[in-house]
Amino acid sequence: MGYLLGCAYSAVDDDGNQEDGQGNQGIQYNHAYGIMDIRSALGLQLVRIRNPWGVGEWTGAFADEDEAWDDSKGLKEELNYQFEDDGTWWMKFDDWFANYNRVYVCKVFPAVWQQYSICGEWSGNAAGGSYPPLIDRDEASGGNVHFDTNDKWFNNPQYRLSVYKKTQVYISLMQEDEKISGRQYIPVNFLVVRVYSKKQRLWEVDKDDVVIEAADGLSRFAQREICVNCWLSPTYEKKPCHYIIVPNTEVDSKKDEERPFFLRIFTSEKSELLELPRTIEQNFLGKWAVTTAGGKRTLPTGSDNKYWCRNPQYFLNLKKPTHLKIILRKKGGKKIKGVNIGICVTKAFPPTAKPASKIKKDGVELSPAKGGATRLKGTGTRIGKTNNRGFKTTTVARRNFKEDNFPEIVPPELENLERKLQILPNEWYVESQFKSEDVASLYAYWKPTKGPFLMVPSLESPEVMAEYTLTVFSSNPVEIEKLEDSKNMVISGEWNEKSAGGCHLYDVNFEKNSDNFTWINNPKYLLNLHTTQKTEVKITLSRPEKSWKKKIAVSAVDCMIGFYVFPGNANPNTKDCRSEMNFVPMNEYSEVLELDGNPDGYIIMPTTYKPKLKGPFIISVSTDVEFSLNVQD
Repeated sequence: MGYLLGCAYSAVDDDGNQEDGQGNQGIQYNHAYGIMDIRSALGLQLVRIRNPWGVGEWTGAFADEDEAWDDSKGLKEELNYQFEDDGTWWMKFDDWFANYNRVYVCKVFPAVWQQYSICGEWSGNAAGGSYPPLIDRDEASGGNVHFDTNDKWFNNPQYRLSVYKKTQVYISLMQEDEKISGRQYIPVNFLVVRVYSKKQRLWEVDKDDVVIEAADGLSRFAQREICVNCWLSPTYEKKPCHYIIVPNTEVDSKKDEERPFFLRIFTSEKSELLELPRTIEQNFLGKWAVTTAGGKRTLPTGSDNKYWCRNPQYFLNLKKPTHLKIILRKKGGKKIKGVNIGICVTKAFPPTAKPASKIKKDGVELSPAKGGATRLKGTGTRIGKTNNRGFKTTTVARRNFKEDNFPEIVPPELENLERKLQILPNEWYVESQFKSEDVASLYAYWKPTKGPFLMVPSLESPEVMAEYTLTVFSSNPVEIEKLEDSKNMVISGEWNEKSAGGCHLYDVNFEKNSDNFTWINNPKYLLNLHTTQKTEVKITLSRPEKSWKKKIAVSAVDCMIGFYVFPGNANPNTKDCRSEMNFVPMNEYSEVLELDGNPDGYIIMPTTYKPKLKGPFIISVSTDVEFSLNVQD
């Protein structure tokens, strides 16, 4: 077939190290020899070998000057062979088989084949390591809780191969020669994965799409080169397809992971190979501190965790449909024993009307057409609907519209950000499984109209403190902004037997003696603004829907909520109150007040309309200046 052949005798000691020396008939251990010729002559099967050193030859049967030549008259002439000290000799096939245990085949491809030769490197986040056990991603994507995705492998170098007819393909992954690099070989591998789009790198892999796993099972050992021979077609089940090749290391040590590699691809027919761009990475360092360690969104009982909103919060904006990996890692070597970590992602704003996002296509802003709908010429695509209050719905219908042509969405600016206090019933969210003490990861493919998004990293239990790194990998540039904890604070409270005082309206209507008023007994929180100037302050009172559902069903009016704000040096009274003293039948109520830098601060007093209604609540304060918020004794 025109291939180059070689052979060697591989010998190792008890420790696995290569042995030096030679056998008793001149064959060097762990030394490469060339196979020059294979012949049948005078009833003998013979192999001609060459030592590339040019000296040092076989001393067994049919060695130069060996008496076996005398027993086979005419053999030298048949082989056209001369005795010389040139490092070449003939030997019987049986002797060759007994003295060598390795054969090397160097394929030499016809000139009509295409060849690609790539010098790559596993380094930085591109040293993604091995793929975890493959699962059926279709089964892993249902419901609100998503299986944790692989957090490293997807960052390995990726190469897209396209073929246009059934094609024979050889793929070789090779490491640097250890005699040159001074580093021992490590186990390596590569996947060939079938894909149906040319636009993106692999972010997730379904086991049904894996065409080849090069080093499968017992072949996962340290060796210089692994290669496969396969046939690839341009279609699968009548759908056009392409193939992504992902080389990776199979070691856990970061020291061993980072090294160069050589990827060669040979195709019998016309093909196209493209190195896919790397992911875009953003990192954020943070910590769960005394005031920000809120715990998981729900308690083990299934009820809402009123402290969840304390966790650090990150706002995420997209301009194009984007693949994302959101990865949370506990920072530092000390393990949080028995406390797992996880991520929750939800909409940044509650499911109510919000200012319309501007839509651009080819850099041109589109305006609402008559009737409130925006249409793109020639696409038959309806991009949302604007109602009579100037707000835009979040539904986008698409038909016959390629991803690259999707209009650029200019999302709402991430400004005047406020802390999200709870995820309301029927509000969209996804969260990881909380299965590890060290890492949690979510994969998503989202469109801008689904956002903006809010990412909330948390520990499984509240009041546990630790540092973390939040990393977001994306296929397109995305905007991420962390909520400033010093300007957005929450505090959780509860109306109990002594503090469920109701509001002043209820007292006035049902109690004539002011000494018996109970509204002034409600919980009180001291707000101190770190400024002497007037500033706008947004105060929000929220209550967990699940905890109040039964009480609201009995009487929504009695369960109305509101709050009072009065100077810290004044006793609770309606005359000095700075808030509007409204009471609403909702689970969340906000007011924006203009407050000055009163050195005594301000008292915030949340209340229900009727007294003696016990249950949890949350107070949130947001402003442009730093402040403190504490329970007043």
